Amino acid sequence: MATYTVGSGGDYSTLQTCLASGVLSASDTVQILSGYNQVESVGAGVTWPDNLIVQGDVSDPSNAVLEW
Repeated sequence: MATYTVGSGGDYSTLQTCLASGVLSASDTVQILSGYNQVESVGAGVTWPDNLIVQGDVSDPSNAVLEW
């Protein structure tokens, strides 16, 4: 189980690039960094594993709004 960060200074600059990277495995965590406020659509053809955990702001993990 690995954790990847998304946002300025993170492992990936956007959620799209993280999901499209191909590095995610089941039960990995995607952690949204403070200040990441982005409206984006994940492109067609991008797949990710089951049981992926997405957490909000590192200072307050409950602070995230995700619409799938």
